[in-house]
Amino acid sequence: MVTEHIEDSTQWSRLSPWAVAYHSAHSIRKILTNAVTLAPIVIGITQADGWLVPSIAVGVGIAAIVLHAGLSVRRFRYQLLDGRLKVRQGIFEVAQIDLDFSRVQNVSIINPFYFRPLGLVSLTIESAGSSDEEVVLAALRDDHAEHIRQTIAQSRTAAAANTEEQDAEVLITRQPRDLVIHGLSSNQAWLVLAGFMGVYSQMPDAWQLDREAFMAVLPPGVLASSAVQMVLIAGILLLLGLVIMLALSVLASLLIYGNFELRRVRDGFAARQGAISSRQLNVRQQRIQTVVVRQNWIAKLFMRFNVSFEQISHVQPGGETTGRLMIPAVLIGQSNELTSIAMPLAPSAITRKTESFTKVSTYYLRKRLLWLGLMYGVALVMALAQLAAWAPAALMGITVLIAVAQYRKWRLLGFAIDGDYLTVRSGLIGHNYVVAPLYKVQRVTLEQTPFMRRRSLTHLRLYLASRTVVLPCLPEPQANEVANYVLSLIEARPRPWM
Repeated sequence: MVTEHIEDSTQWSRLSPWAVAYHSAHSIRKILTNAVTLAPIVIGITQADGWLVPSIAVGVGIAAIVLHAGLSVRRFRYQLLDGRLKVRQGIFEVAQIDLDFSRVQNVSIINPFYFRPLGLVSLTIESAGSSDEEVVLAALRDDHAEHIRQTIAQSRTAAAANTEEQDAEVLITRQPRDLVIHGLSSNQAWLVLAGFMGVYSQMPDAWQLDREAFMAVLPPGVLASSAVQMVLIAGILLLLGLVIMLALSVLASLLIYGNFELRRVRDGFAARQGAISSRQLNVRQQRIQTVVVRQNWIAKLFMRFNVSFEQISHVQPGGETTGRLMIPAVLIGQSNELTSIAMPLAPSAITRKTESFTKVSTYYLRKRLLWLGLMYGVALVMALAQLAAWAPAALMGITVLIAVAQYRKWRLLGFAIDGDYLTVRSGLIGHNYVVAPLYKVQRVTLEQTPFMRRRSLTHLRLYLASRTVVLPCLPEPQANEVANYVLSLIEARPRPWM
């Protein structure tokens, strides 16, 4: 039977030996995430004659990972006290973390597939401070992890009555159809392609597909095809590659957000997601800094939005960003409902009229069009030097498209202030919204370039714990008015946000 061993003399608890599996898997996942960086080393090892050297290298690497995880688990101690959690960790240098429950931001219960037969889970506790203070209690019994989670939740809530998750209200669930739409509209496919191209570029020349090898795999008679046929073949290959990348993106969405369920609990929200390894994330409503609603051009075709509740943001040592709960592929009504639940006094961002947003100065657009014209002139001179007759027309077409896109972005960019809340709209084809309570702004800055000073324009930056909101190219009197209003609001009506 798997248990957490207790040292009665000091009341310090140890982790189960099965925690070695979790930490080993976590280390391997971080290594695979940085596969592009490690590609030259891996390729150099695989160039050795035979499989002896690669096998030894892989075996030594796995043994080192397991040994490090074993030593970390053996040296790990934790102690659950009244209102705080003490943790001692480290192999050669022992560090002690004294985590007060009032600073806890997220409590996540992760249920990896390899722990399910054992009835074990991993509890992740994220604080509002440095990412170094994140605590992971791996391989706990399910009931023990739930006990710790409820203890933390009850200590953070004035009404510590009943916070059982099964009594919470289910706000929204996501079906496979919704996740397919999210996968099609997300950028995960392009990230996979970029990573593949990075690894491919590091491969030896002998492994890369050269011109002769490429010609050899083409069907007979392709080279004798007409220009129109060649264009059609290239289009089909491009379409096939796009379909493959979209399929990978959909698969990633199904695995990450499978069985998604968002519940309303007493002090915030509880989300469960993951098709293979289930992850539970608890977000305290008071700690939500901004609500972000995003929609790209594919999501616009399906009339869907991705809604994110952003908290205090910091980056983990492995490069992961924490502090965000994302609800994928929701409809307009669902988006407005989620925003109103997270920020009850905030106005509806999506359904509000365009004229209610204050536009930025035309200088924002003129500056970008000027730079675009300069780049077009340089590219045109280079194209004419190469005597390419088709280049000027192609460059003109591309420049016109970019100019139209810049005009569209300027038309959509705007902001609105309603009482304590700021709404910023942006986008190109789809619309993006950022809703932020002004009383949570930590710092306000006004920035001017020499050219902007001559036109009495300024950039207004509002710093929150989750992101920086920029209102560019505002008339100087208007920027000062907004900045003074935000500062007076913070001073006159301070509210808790931690």
